[in-house]
Amino acid sequence: MEQLITDLIGWLETAPPYMIYGILMFFAYIENVIPPVPGDLFIAMGGYMIAEALISPVAALVFTTISSTIGFMSVYLVGYFFGDRLEAREKGSMIAGFVPAGQYYRGKRWVQKWGVGVVLVNRMLAGTRSVIALTSGMAELNWVRAILASVASSLMWNTFLLALGFFIHGNWQRIGQILQIHGQVVILLMVLAFGVWFLFRWQKRRGQAG
Repeated sequence: MEQLITDLIGWLETAPPYMIYGILMFFAYIENVIPPVPGDLFIAMGGYMIAEALISPVAALVFTTISSTIGFMSVYLVGYFFGDRLEAREKGSMIAGFVPAGQYYRGKRWVQKWGVGVVLVNRMLAGTRSVIALTSGMAELNWVRAILASVASSLMWNTFLLALGFFIHGNWQRIGQILQIHGQVVILLMVLAFGVWFLFRWQKRRGQAG
């Protein structure tokens, strides 16, 4: 993967800005639809391009945020219109042959419990983004709120990725390590937040019962 990115950068360094923006937008969109695609790493590559003065930081952030939001809403609409049919096609550990059942039901529980708040932190949860988008559509979350939350989430996350690529520059292995650690920390914080929320509810019910 590191060699692929190095080769891609070598090609993009001689490409016109619109081509660079197009590549960034493509990966920002496709990683919502095909989760194994390491879109975060490619968006961070945009930070390197900014450091090399090949593209504008504002344009890179705007274009990737728009693409990320469109990608999220594309999967949201699939869940909204076809979610029940997909769930009915569960077989073994997969749903409809391409969605891991474990991730799907985890995302479904999060959406049912936290609603649009899950969409707000959706970008920080690599690997479950498309599942959250899918289950958000199935839950028929208000589409205006879903779009606004997705824009806010994408804006924050893409700012982080572009800044990461800008400051770390061409050390892609290091960027990959940081993103992996970040994902683990976010999941840990969510587990802790759920634990605090559960404890608060338990104490409240206990107080009412007393």
